[in-house]
Amino acid sequence: RSAFSGAAETVDAAAAAAFASGQPATPELKAQARQVVDALLASFSHLRDDSQQLGEPPLDEWLRHLGSLRLAAPFTAPPRAFLESATAAEELAPAPPVAALLAFYRAAGGPADVLVPLRGNIVPQETSSTHLLSAACWSHATVLLVPNARAVPTELIAGAGAFPNATYEQLFGHLLAITSLPPATLQAWQRDQRDSWVDGRSRTGRSGSFRQQLELGCYPFLATAEPATLSRLADERIVLLENGYSLERRPLEFIAPSRVFVDLSQGAPPHAYTLRDAVFAFSRFKLHALFDCPRSPSLAQIVSWMDEMHATAGEAPLDAAQLRSAAALADLAGLRVFYEAG
Repeated sequence: RSAFSGAAETVDAAAAAAFASGQPATPELKAQARQVVDALLASFSHLRDDSQQLGEPPLDEWLRHLGSLRLAAPFTAPPRAFLESATAAEELAPAPPVAALLAFYRAAGGPADVLVPLRGNIVPQETSSTHLLSAACWSHATVLLVPNARAVPTELIAGAGAFPNATYEQLFGHLLAITSLPPATLQAWQRDQRDSWVDGRSRTGRSGSFRQQLELGCYPFLATAEPATLSRLADERIVLLENGYSLERRPLEFIAPSRVFVDLSQGAPPHAYTLRDAVFAFSRFKLHALFDCPRSPSLAQIVSWMDEMHATAGEAPLDAAQLRSAAALADLAGLRVFYEAG
């Protein structure tokens, strides 16, 4: 154990110096880190056996120390919109380790080779969808590129303070972070073709456009959660409206799952929306069922929305969109009264 710690500390010292100076990790340094990790995996059954490690540090203490050292590379860099703009990175409000990583990339002039600790990051046990996992959580935890990741013992991952998969706190935090970004930042990210995944081409070095991350990363991983776990997001604005996205300068628009009504044939924006109004991925992954989206608004909700509309308009006439919403709400109110009276 002490010999491994010494070799790992040598790599960590060089990696930390390069990180502090904004310099990429050299190919030689990356090769040394790879050798340490490969040897660790090959010898772990021997290293974890206390009977063969007399006079060495306790296993849990040794693993915690290894977890704090820079021995692994990120699977991919974050989107370039956040590497090239300090303002966009501040708007994102990422976890502190990710904020430091973004600052390094800006100092290095863009995506660059870097080594990071295992602690607090993710050693994926399922590697066929690593790019989607990274897309679903990168602002709160970095997915690592670890050789033979499927063979990494869970005891080693846990002891080093890493995760075998993203936690729901990380997934939810990332989803809330990206859906809360200003529309201009989201549009700049979406337009940047350098990060977009292209069908039939390698995804290496590409973190995904905004919509790709949201619809192929965040939403599918949300669908793995229990409904009770998702309930905390029911009133958060995380559902992208299909008609809210444009390559023009119209802003993106998000609504809460609780504003999606699965039986409505016509919406009444900004109060009630049909399932068709949400991006297809929301219904494709059955999120409306997992969030237990209501079938239709209650009469009390309809009355409160109409009161709100009246108070907002004051003495001014309603515009065309408001009139359509008012008519839709009036129809819903009439149906509610009819069925409740019957």
